[in-house]
Amino acid sequence: LHVLFGFASHGGSYFDIILLLLNFLFLTTIHLLSSFSRSVPIVQAQKGKNVLIGNFSEFKNMERKIIQVENNKIFVFRIDDVVYAVDNACKHQGGPLSEGLLKDNCITCPWHGYQYNMINGKAPFPYHEKINTYKVIRDDNQIWVELPSKKD
Repeated sequence: LHVLFGFASHGGSYFDIILLLLNFLFLTTIHLLSSFSRSVPIVQAQKGKNVLIGNFSEFKNMERKIIQVENNKIFVFRIDDVVYAVDNACKHQGGPLSEGLLKDNCITCPWHGYQYNMINGKAPFPYHEKINTYKVIRDDNQIWVELPSKKD
């Protein structure tokens, strides 16, 4: 709103002020809607222990889960026959990656569009941000995520 008031005080036309106000309302609305868009199941876990996510046959394609480890959340998801596990928080402003788009080996943050490779956690060139990735173990039909120990 401070942008709107500053713009108005420097002689902006009524049309410009209305357009700016509509953009503000639109952005506020889409941010609020994204916060209600998806409910992802949360599994509680401890550092240094492997966490059972479930049976592979029951973990549907494009399904998402979150592992809560102390104050951190790990986003676990399946695409085709591969299960991935990465940090759930975007490096930009902590947006919930579990609510973002999964496409072309990239996770897109729903807040501001930051992207990360789902295999290695790296942002595309020219950016240098990286989210943590976690080893996923498939033992027969069970899916486990290996969590780092407290030393890591």
